[in-house]
Amino acid sequence: MVAGVGAAAVAPVFAPATPRLALRDVVVPPLDLHDYPSPLVAFRTYVRDDKDKVLFTVDGLPVGARVRLATLDAYTGTVIDVAGGSEASGSGKFARAGGTLPGQVAGTPAHLTVKIGAYSGVWLPDAGQPGVITFTGARGRELSSALHYNPTGATAVATVGLAQGDTYSVQTVLPPVADTAQLKSTPFATVRLPVPALVPKSVSSAAATFVGSAATPIEQVEGLRDALVKSGVFSDGLDGQPLSLAGHGSGRIETLLGGDRMVGDDEQFAVAMTLMARQVGIPARVVMGFYPGKDAPARGTSYQVRGQDVHAWVEVDFAGVGWVPFDAAPDANTPPQQQDPRSQSKPEPQQLQQPPPPEEPAVAPLQPVPDAAKDNSKAVGLDWGHYLTVVAEVVIPIGILLAPFVLIAAFKMRRRLRRRQAGASADRISGGWSEVVDTAMDLGLRVAPAGGTRREAAAVLVESAPASSSVALARRADAGVFGPGAPTDG
Repeated sequence: MVAGVGAAAVAPVFAPATPRLALRDVVVPPLDLHDYPSPLVAFRTYVRDDKDKVLFTVDGLPVGARVRLATLDAYTGTVIDVAGGSEASGSGKFARAGGTLPGQVAGTPAHLTVKIGAYSGVWLPDAGQPGVITFTGARGRELSSALHYNPTGATAVATVGLAQGDTYSVQTVLPPVADTAQLKSTPFATVRLPVPALVPKSVSSAAATFVGSAATPIEQVEGLRDALVKSGVFSDGLDGQPLSLAGHGSGRIETLLGGDRMVGDDEQFAVAMTLMARQVGIPARVVMGFYPGKDAPARGTSYQVRGQDVHAWVEVDFAGVGWVPFDAAPDANTPPQQQDPRSQSKPEPQQLQQPPPPEEPAVAPLQPVPDAAKDNSKAVGLDWGHYLTVVAEVVIPIGILLAPFVLIAAFKMRRRLRRRQAGASADRISGGWSEVVDTAMDLGLRVAPAGGTRREAAAVLVESAPASSSVALARRADAGVFGPGAPTDG
């Protein structure tokens, strides 16, 4: 007891004056791209909701240059995403960036200054092949410490996210763009890209049709591009245009290439051309970014990027030249120039028609039923015994067989409702994760045994469903349940 009292009295004297420093407060976890959805998912949002908003302003962008948001080359059947791991060396790797960036190339140097407006996200707008990215302003140090860069795709990520008022400068090099004449005898580069998953069946058949008998590599690429540009119909589904659903999953691409008309916007046409190119051995990828339309005024040295300037295009890698851009979307103001190549068919020779068959004799009209017969039919009445027999032998047994399924469905619905309407927000988050695990079990997927953590369960689940976002969901659920304070309803 005396020792305890003495320790309590001496402790304040020897206690450190500075607050306790935890390792988790200074160690930055490695970049996990699964935490950030593909920017192409928000393509239609820019067109619909941010059409006239100034997303950011770029000073010093040369005329004709394009602003790159992200390079996408990993197709999962649901989205095309940004690769950048050891499993895909052709996509390069993301690494923490500081000072001079790797991957320098020859070309025209440019110095860009970017000021963020209504744009928000982790993907950093840039152009060309950046050499140095320098953040300024109040959040400069925070953004610098969160910067990751992939030189193969010239894609930069600031994991803390950009916000209105952030500013940075980019010292970059714009590689020269080769024209068709220069690529006439140039082969494709040898590069290993992620293998696309769940590719629609129509992609292979359309690729074979569009490429046709093209002999040289550039003719094959132009065959794919021209078939989409000349035969497709541009529509983003707005302002009275033809129906055009958003997205670029397997079902949407199947609708584009397998339907009667190819209707879509940059998002669908760029992904479709990339998948077709990959099917015939052409190294291709999708790039999402911004550039003004042909009828826009000259931007000079200052370019206010708006949502209506969003685009997606295709890049193809040629040996000794590098990645060359191709626009796969039709012109919004130009109708299709020719018939869909898939629907072209050879005319069949005319056949002699058989003489028409002889007409059938006319059938005499039915005579009206006498009133006496109607009265007799009403007097017969219904056979209630027959209906009771059907109910007893058919309806009741079917009801007994379906009763367990109905009860199980009612129980699950009640459980889901209780989880969703829990009083505490942390309980609702925990209930949401439980719904993910229950759904996986219903689908027959392998899940972690009872008693494991959410992250352990997510690691097991992602092996059965690689395209799922279970790891990111588990981390967000842990952050909501075990984080400081109660999560807000938002």
